[in-house]
Amino acid sequence: MPKHGGNLKELSQEMDMDMTQALDFSANINPLGLPQAFKKVIVSHLDQLDRYPDYTYRDLRQALAEFYQVPYDHLLVGNGAAELIDLLAFTLPYPMVTIEPCFNEYGASAKKYKRPHWSYQTQAEDDFAFNLEAFWSWLDDRRAREADQAGAFSVWLCQPNNPTGTLYEPNLLSDLLSGVSDRGGFLVVDESFIDFLPDQADYSLLEQVEKQENLVIIRSLTKFYAMPGLRLGVAMTSNQALLDDLEEAQLTWSVNGLAEACGRKMPDLSAYRQDSLNYLAEAKKDLQAGLESFPALKVFPSAANFFLIQGPNDLAQNLLEKGIVLRQTADFKGLGPGYYRLAVRTKEENQALLQDLADIL
Repeated sequence: MPKHGGNLKELSQEMDMDMTQALDFSANINPLGLPQAFKKVIVSHLDQLDRYPDYTYRDLRQALAEFYQVPYDHLLVGNGAAELIDLLAFTLPYPMVTIEPCFNEYGASAKKYKRPHWSYQTQAEDDFAFNLEAFWSWLDDRRAREADQAGAFSVWLCQPNNPTGTLYEPNLLSDLLSGVSDRGGFLVVDESFIDFLPDQADYSLLEQVEKQENLVIIRSLTKFYAMPGLRLGVAMTSNQALLDDLEEAQLTWSVNGLAEACGRKMPDLSAYRQDSLNYLAEAKKDLQAGLESFPALKVFPSAANFFLIQGPNDLAQNLLEKGIVLRQTADFKGLGPGYYRLAVRTKEENQALLQDLADIL
């Protein structure tokens, strides 16, 4: 199966049949689609594609700084969150410590650069809840046993978590940040899905960026603003030495002109954001109720725009035959056969999924 959701071309090759028109629940994208304001910007910007973007992205960074309420010189923009993850994995100290199951690009980047990667595993029977005291015990013991790697390190997590949908409580995150700092490490918080929370400010560490130099926040515009084909992400930290290293490692013009133009419109999309939250709240509630009505499925609690479920091992294959794609999770540490991630799509598409599940289960 494809290593990421949304790759229907690769899936078509593996299935030896056309899956490009399938209902794709494997990619966690806002079902309302690309904002109308972005579409207008793209059309109006077409005659500027014969020009290079400003490689410092001053206007884009200024717009994002105003939107996120962080200083202009604390931002680095990139070709989606994926590029920023790769740059941070190249630049930050090792070992990389991840809280599993989590987005597998973190560990993949560590492997790419042949750096040590330590995985702390949460458990399905606890709904993948994170126990901070148990984590400190595990981390301190591991660092003591591997004295050659007991110096600086980096801890990586996703808030809310992908693929489980788990949400870290604000006090827990603050305590984690303090403990990582006391131990001489960095904390990377990937907030790619936090835009889907109506009370996101309560669960973000964004306000700590200016105060804590060992904190890095990643935001993705790809998911909430439905622009995976354009790609835009931003990393934020007050650590100037780290930012300098990241900029030195980054390729010039990594953000294309269309993505840059859309990003500058971010502050003007308050109506789109509210419409999305209203629609998704209702669609998610109905989808969750429908999924939980099937005794054969376990639905894990999720704060994000997707659900992790556990069901029959052949569920994804049976749905594929009906033209519906789930994200199989065999490549996530701690998740084996029978686990699937599925996005909240339009109400009509969600109902189609529930109807096909009723036929299968």
